[in-house]
Amino acid sequence: CGAHFCADALTRNPGAEVCRPCCQHPAGRSDISAEHHSLETPGYNSRWVSDSRSAFWYSVSAGPHVGMLSSVARQSGNSTLESADIVLSDMHFMRMYLRDRSGHEVRDWVSTEVRGLQRHISCLNHLHNSTLPLQTMPEDVLVEVLRRVVFTQSDKTWLIQAASVCRYWRETIWGTALLWNDINLGMKLRHIELCLARSFDACLRVRLYGGFVDAHALSVACSLLAAHQSRISTINLNLASYSLFRQDSRLQSVCRIIEAFLPKLESMTIVSCVGVPLQLTESHLPNLRKLSLSGVTLEWTSWPLRSLTSLGLSEIMHSRGDEQSQDDLNSLLDVLEACHLLESLTYEQRVGTTASPELHSSNLDERVVFLPCLQYLSVKVVTMEDAAAILTHVELPEDASVSVYVAQAGLSPHLSVSPLTAVLSPGGTLLPILARARHIAVSLAGIELNITAEESLPVQTRGFASSSREDRGPTPMAPVLSLKYCVPVLSMGRDVFHGVIRELVNVFPCFTESLVLDGPMHIVDEQTWSRVLATFSHLRHLELKASTNDLNNFTSAFKPTSFISPCASLQELNLEYSLPQVEGHSDADGELDVLRELCVALRERSETNARLKHLSIEIRRDRSPASATRTPIAYEDMESQLKLVVESLDMTYKTPRWN
Repeated sequence: CGAHFCADALTRNPGAEVCRPCCQHPAGRSDISAEHHSLETPGYNSRWVSDSRSAFWYSVSAGPHVGMLSSVARQSGNSTLESADIVLSDMHFMRMYLRDRSGHEVRDWVSTEVRGLQRHISCLNHLHNSTLPLQTMPEDVLVEVLRRVVFTQSDKTWLIQAASVCRYWRETIWGTALLWNDINLGMKLRHIELCLARSFDACLRVRLYGGFVDAHALSVACSLLAAHQSRISTINLNLASYSLFRQDSRLQSVCRIIEAFLPKLESMTIVSCVGVPLQLTESHLPNLRKLSLSGVTLEWTSWPLRSLTSLGLSEIMHSRGDEQSQDDLNSLLDVLEACHLLESLTYEQRVGTTASPELHSSNLDERVVFLPCLQYLSVKVVTMEDAAAILTHVELPEDASVSVYVAQAGLSPHLSVSPLTAVLSPGGTLLPILARARHIAVSLAGIELNITAEESLPVQTRGFASSSREDRGPTPMAPVLSLKYCVPVLSMGRDVFHGVIRELVNVFPCFTESLVLDGPMHIVDEQTWSRVLATFSHLRHLELKASTNDLNNFTSAFKPTSFISPCASLQELNLEYSLPQVEGHSDADGELDVLRELCVALRERSETNARLKHLSIEIRRDRSPASATRTPIAYEDMESQLKLVVESLDMTYKTPRWN
């Protein structure tokens, strides 16, 4: 009999009824064996009918199904259904079965059978898709991928379309609240309603990124959101295009959300181009931890927000009654004094304007605000005096990190005289932080001068790349100190670079372990080099990157004297410099002068038990026709001499070629 087929049917449909003998044959089918079985399938008003040759649907209520299952392959032992093809039944047989039916009954029967076949095809497609990699991806991984993509979209159109990929994606997308809790106030209202419904009880992230938004649509969106304001956890609003006029209805609609009671709000970012007044009180923002404001007016009747751990202030106006002032240092200190739990602070002035006199007011000389929890301080100001005014009145813990950006350093009269101490006073509040510095880097790139001081991670240089990761220690979150100056012209930048090198010994500790200098080394005199090498006597790594081969002042200061050998603990010395462009025959002897002087200095250091462990030299020649063919035989001879005075040598001569 066809019992073997029933086992296969049970495998395909585990929820089916057990197989039992069928006592009736379908009408009009004389070719079906008397020995056959039927199998009822839940959810369908029909049963499987099978014999030793074929199987087909038999509708309990209406007769034979239009689809037949054929091509059933059998194997000895355990019978399995390897393939099954749906074929159309004999049209003559169906007409005979339906000939006494009315037209209405025939149409109803056909519609029922078509829906059944469509459901069957859908099940087959689901069975096929369940074997694809997209279906085997864990749900949490799929949700994370979709969430990252959705966050980059301005609305939910992509997410809605993604729900049509397959049943697995549809169930995952429609049932995951975290895919719908990101609401852009500028998207379609039906999408906002869909997000509010599908996010269930999840916390909401509300954002608005510029662009044109209809005033009425934005008002309706804010009204829809008002009923769910207790779920809002993050607000990120760019109101620059709406705050040109304070009476803009769109701005008023958004402000109503900001000033409402938001018990779960933890992070808020607001960007405006004019002083939009805000009433931020601790009573309606009890859980606010991160706040970033740009271009707004702080109403001092509503502060403080003592629970803040991260604060960003950019181009802020301070309001005290009828008085308003910008870049008021006294008001800024009041803010910091109230927020004693701050861990991160970012302060920015309006770049392109001169400093306000309040920043360096004389009546604040004795006031210092201590921030015991602060880990990161970032200051972006116009002049060095503005940076010094802030850093002088703020005391930080020893493990904090400081970043200072001076946008117009050329406005300072102390730029060439004391570029470092003008910002970092040797006896100021940053002294405990600077004492942690072990690795210092100074570089001049165009008109930007960068100074970086690290604690446990050396500056990323070619020499340190060979060191093991264990020797470097843990990677800190940020450098101990990061300073950036923007000078107006390149010639002034060279003078500033020289001034910084001269002042390093006055600011940073004497037990500095590594020093990297990248800039015009030829302007640094021998006396400055002698002070640097004598002060930083614990240096283990020194790297110099010069634009020319004029390092004679350094090599002279590097030679040992009758009393002391400069930087006796030095283990690695890296030199990188460029040779000038030449026409015709080059003066190889003149180019080798710096290497000869270096060889003499290293030989004398070896004789005083200060032998260098590793020397790395990289020489770059500017592109020219003469340099493309010349073979540096003289450099090979010099390399042999240098190997005699150091333990290891890595010498590279780079010559560009013309294409």
